[in-house]
Formats: sequence, structure tokens, C-alpha cells
Amino acid sequence: MKWKQGVDPKKILGTPVFGQVMLRMNRSKIMKGWFKAALGNREDLPRYAPICEDAFAHGASFCLASALQSFITDSPQEPAPLQIPSLIIWGEHDKTHRHTDKNASRRFAEAPDFLLFDQSGHFPDLEEPERYSQSVREFIERRL
Repeated sequence: MKWKQGVDPKKILGTPVFGQVMLRMNRSKIMKGWFKAALGNREDLPRYAPICEDAFAHGASFCLASALQSFITDSPQEPAPLQIPSLIIWGEHDKTHRHTDKNASRRFAEAPDFLLFDQSGHFPDLEEPERYSQSVREFIERRL
């Protein structure tokens, strides 16, 4: 998983228990770094960081370390492709997945609809909400 190496090059977060402790101690700094890498437009950081800080203050967790650790093996078992209508949406400007072959995600579903959002990063639903909701609406309407 190339993206994992880019997100955690020193393998700190990917180390069980230690990663969770380090993330908890540094969650604000790591959250801001994550957003800087994952948002399509870094200027959006001031919109998202305060929401996360408020969520942290009210008990929210940040599970990035656990997510990275779930991919410890280089060859995790891949699930069978979904047999239901599926929609895959990728943001083109997600630096955490800049080396990821976005078309490879098509293997997780039988003949999925596939969209690339050229103005989004990791969060197309937040970064381009109108386009995202319209795309989902159209996807559902085609199947009704």
C-alpha cells in the first residue's frame, strides 16, 4: 500500500499501541497535517480544523493509526467484488493517494459507475457538496 508509506513514512502511527498513543498526544497537529495533504485546496483548512478541534473536545477520536494498522500486511485479503450497483467517487487532488491507481478501485464492484472530481481531494462530499449530492442523486435515479 503505497499511500500508507506516504502517510506514515517513519511507521510511528502504524506501530500497534504506540501509534494510538502518539496520535492521541498529537492529534491536533496530525489532523492539520492530514488535512493539508488530503484537501484539494489547502485554503479550506480553516473551515475544517475548528470543527475537528470541537469534536475532539467533546470526545471524538481520530482513528488514523488504527486504519493504518489494519493494512499491516502487504497483501491483505481482498473482498469479492460487490454484486450491487456501485458508485466510486475519487478526488483528484488527494496527496495522500497521489500514487494510487484510482482505476484499481473498480475491482471492488461489478461494473461500477466511476467519477473523478477534479476540484476535490480526499473529501469530495465536503469539498464539492453540490456536485457530490447531484452525482449520488443521479446514480440512484438511474436505478429506480
